Amino acid sequence: PCVELCVDRPGPSRSARAVRRSLSMMAARLMVATNLTCSPSSRPLMPVPSALQPTALLIPPLSTVAPAGWMQEQLLIEANGLAGYLSTSSFPGADRVNSSLWTNRSSHPIDSITQWLPYWTNGIVPLVGLLESAGATGRIHSGVGAQIDEAMSYVLAHTNKTNGWIGPYTNEPGDTNGHGLWDPLNMLRSLLQYSQYRVSLERLIAAACIAHLIAEARMIATDPIIKWAATRWPTYVEIAFYVVDNLIPKYATDAMVLPLGAEATSALLLNASALFASKGMDWRSYYHQVGRLQFPEGSVPGWNTHDHGVNNAEGAMRWPAVTWRLTGDPDDAAQQEVMLHMLDTYQGQVATLFCADEIFCGRAPHRGTETCAVVEAMASLEYAWAVFGSTALMDRVERLGLNALPAALTDDMWAHVYVQQANSVFAGKTEPAPPAPPMGAAGLPEKAAAVVGPDAGRAALGGHHEEELATMPSHAHQLGTPRDEPSGEDKGSNFYGISHFPCCITNFPQGWPKLAAHAFALLPDARGVVVASLMPSTLTLPSSIVGAAHGAGGGESHTGKHTAVGAGITAGVTVSVGGAYPFDDSVPISVASPAPFTLAVRIPSWASSASVNGVAATPGTLHTIHGVGGPDGVKELLVRLVTAVQVERGWGPAGVPARADHGTDSADTAGGSPAGLGTQPLNAGSATA
Repeated sequence: PCVELCVDRPGPSRSARAVRRSLSMMAARLMVATNLTCSPSSRPLMPVPSALQPTALLIPPLSTVAPAGWMQEQLLIEANGLAGYLSTSSFPGADRVNSSLWTNRSSHPIDSITQWLPYWTNGIVPLVGLLESAGATGRIHSGVGAQIDEAMSYVLAHTNKTNGWIGPYTNEPGDTNGHGLWDPLNMLRSLLQYSQYRVSLERLIAAACIAHLIAEARMIATDPIIKWAATRWPTYVEIAFYVVDNLIPKYATDAMVLPLGAEATSALLLNASALFASKGMDWRSYYHQVGRLQFPEGSVPGWNTHDHGVNNAEGAMRWPAVTWRLTGDPDDAAQQEVMLHMLDTYQGQVATLFCADEIFCGRAPHRGTETCAVVEAMASLEYAWAVFGSTALMDRVERLGLNALPAALTDDMWAHVYVQQANSVFAGKTEPAPPAPPMGAAGLPEKAAAVVGPDAGRAALGGHHEEELATMPSHAHQLGTPRDEPSGEDKGSNFYGISHFPCCITNFPQGWPKLAAHAFALLPDARGVVVASLMPSTLTLPSSIVGAAHGAGGGESHTGKHTAVGAGITAGVTVSVGGAYPFDDSVPISVASPAPFTLAVRIPSWASSASVNGVAATPGTLHTIHGVGGPDGVKELLVRLVTAVQVERGWGPAGVPARADHGTDSADTAGGSPAGLGTQPLNAGSATA
């Protein structure tokens, strides 16, 4: 069967084609009224696998990672800054957290969108967990740890007992922007991260999250998938995979957690994931420029959801990894490089990966990138790094985390910029003054409409955001026609402030904690630890780990492989990374374990050369040392990086190469398998003329 492609534009009501009903996993004819223009698509429903492809790496739970040195200080600054006080303060924008319906702090909704508090908890939950692991909670003065405990407890106590839904609204009735299926998903992420260090609540959290995913699966089968849900469908899929990998194997016989049973729940979630992917945005045809919606090769003049920077950062940048785990097709894995190549080539920016203020804006260095796009791109690349194991992906994470992320925040993290620009010669409202209004008979303006305060810049086009511009006509790509018509965000939101718009004030907190949480990775079935980033941190693996990236409870996981942490890695391993990377080129690493294990160290691709204990190490690879630790193994290592000034040419609009032909087959992609992503950099931002 095929699905219908629903395009984000107004149109007459049509009926959707027959889609597979995920809950019963049987075909059903469902007539769904929609105000979208729908047309038959050749996209078949994605085949549903019996098991997921295993990931290359496992990400250890938050309780095992203890940031140290300057990274710990960054996390403390965040906890004691703007992000830490959002739930208790009254400054502009804080009401999206401190008056949220999610925690019953308001008797009336501030607006019709419920995404703001889950955005915030998605960053603050790992922040608190990492600082607890580091023993640094005594230095948190904002009280944010207690606020998170209170919020998570309230959410768990107020799930819908009838249908299992988590959140104030069931699918946000009346929603015409696709928020209903997406808004709760960051709360599921928050709860699952919370269970990694509040292990006594893991069973309750597992039951709640699985119940919500099942409830949402019903709606995926019956509801139109539009706008925000359509572009961000990989979020649901990623969360469903976490459950299949981790929670179903552990609670396979627990009827409270899995009332449908392990096998039926796994099949249901995989069916729902495949259906969501098939009904959602076709990112493949978009990036190959073969469908109705095509990736732009320059600045986009009209606001829409498919050219939206954050939607691409969260949706498109996760699409290859989640799709490959479903299909196992090497060509699906190769799309990771295709997608990044297109971003580099036509939207590349020096520090921020791509230009989007809020929609794609080309390569001009005076255009900007929204802070939300930075942290979402980091999170998507971190996920792809775990799935594919390509060091080039972690290179990109660090490039963003050590350039774009700090550029978006003041050093005390009490203010942030909505849009950052490589060439920002002026920070403020740069648009010209509006013409004088016509004068009435009394010598007074016929219509006075002054806009004052922090949102004054939104009086012009730059004052519109998200749904406000959803009715603007979709742009037509004008290849080869120079355009420089900013969305307006670069005119009035490129200065540091407390709150330009609720998304960035609530979403930026995930950047630093998730970067710190991915400092290490584990090699499944290989008794190995990967030092993914040389930033100061310590990994401590106990004998039994709850909440690791796969099958934490042991036994056969639904990836089809034994991937439990305890089964593959010696109990009691400790790996401590010292120094001050990237501010120091010498990084000491100490290890301790009762038995030898394998240690792999990612050598950044930007290094001119490198060595580990005097042995040459190739930049852009994982340098592997066998037999470290134990009674007789190596216990101290020293990584030395040799750096040199590198010059990259071809930035800006003049650096865009001639348009390449990106077809639908795999001939135009590098690699052809997960290994095809390799360990070489994916030409990070260096598209040269």
